[in-house]
Amino acid sequence: TPGPFAVDCFGGRQSTLLAQKGTTSWFLSHFHSDHYVGLKKTFSNGQIYCTMTTAKLVHHILGVPLEAIYVLELGKPCAIQGVKVTALD
Repeated sequence: TPGPFAVDCFGGRQSTLLAQKGTTSWFLSHFHSDHYVGLKKTFSNGQIYCTMTTAKLVHHILGVPLEAIYVLELGKPCAIQGVKVTALD
């Protein structure tokens, strides 16, 4: 059963199913092509959560609008849909 989150899942059938089931919080762990495959500048399925370095690369290289990206501060817990997450380096 899909949950509220997707991690490194931007392409293929699984990504489509998650979006259809209402997933709106998409995490990108880091900027390696096997993790962001399928992510395009037209992304409109919610927010992409990632670190500042990853956010800059996603925006400048892939063209994803800044409005679709939420920057997680390293080491600082953040509540997303009621779940506390912390980005680590």
